[in-house]
Amino acid sequence: MKLYLDVSFESHVTLSDDDRLSVEALTLSCKRYDGVDPAMYFDTHLNVVPGLKAWFLAWGKGHGDSRVLVAAARIFAPSRQEAELSVAVKPPYRRQGLFRALMAMTRQALCQAGVVRLLLAVDARRGYGALIADSLGAVRSHGEHMMSLLRDEFTPQPDGPVVRLVAVDECTVDTAVDISVRAFGDDPSDARTFIEQAMKDDEREQFLVFSQDGPIGAVSCALHDGAMLHGLGVVPEYRGRGFGGAILDTAAQLLFRRGYKEVSLEVDDQNSAALALYRSRGFCEQSKIDYWNIRLDSDTMNDSTGGQACI
Repeated sequence: MKLYLDVSFESHVTLSDDDRLSVEALTLSCKRYDGVDPAMYFDTHLNVVPGLKAWFLAWGKGHGDSRVLVAAARIFAPSRQEAELSVAVKPPYRRQGLFRALMAMTRQALCQAGVVRLLLAVDARRGYGALIADSLGAVRSHGEHMMSLLRDEFTPQPDGPVVRLVAVDECTVDTAVDISVRAFGDDPSDARTFIEQAMKDDEREQFLVFSQDGPIGAVSCALHDGAMLHGLGVVPEYRGRGFGGAILDTAAQLLFRRGYKEVSLEVDDQNSAALALYRSRGFCEQSKIDYWNIRLDSDTMNDSTGGQACI
């Protein structure tokens, strides 16, 4: 059924308070209809490209002079090499061309910013992979499990190496950048921008990990809507010695001591070693997101899709 909407489009670097409430309402409607979260996270202030338009909103005409948010897209670009895209379309307004319009806007913004690759995030449980591949010419990049651990089910390893977490500050930014480059292969400039932006975020904490030999890794925590671990990594020369498990145990204990009842994290579905580690500590899979690689120089889209992650 075609609704022939009267729609206006906007793009923003950040959201106003009112716009954020509208995105939250849109997300809730998609979550109730689809049974999955469209992953419209609000941490786009960590994008490494200055002034990047990160939010794209489609407004439909409501009663009188009011308007209703019928679709939204969100870009998260932690580096210039890769950006993640989530799209949500209100269920009654799907298959009206809104996804195509938002995709065109996001791709133009990313091309202008010099971002190399675009990944569309799609909840794997919805089975939209073939549809996305056919309509967008996309190729599956990878998948990530969302895993969570309840405090009462945490089983740390008592015999692992001892590590110490030290919060990143202005005096240790250079060391944090070096660890990020060595542990994750990040571009130095992008790593510095991301770390410095995260330091301004009251809901994020970044830690350098020290052994008796000095800094050997890193881990971060996002503390909005619960506790989530990010960026857990060890530099190559210290891998295979149990430091990953020690960092995990220390970070989880820190969060549980602060009163959090649950800790979550994301892990690549092909990272068997990390999956085994997290499961050994009591983490359980809650959901899975597939990431589809979309060519930024391609126009092979049609109107059959409705977005994700709510298509």
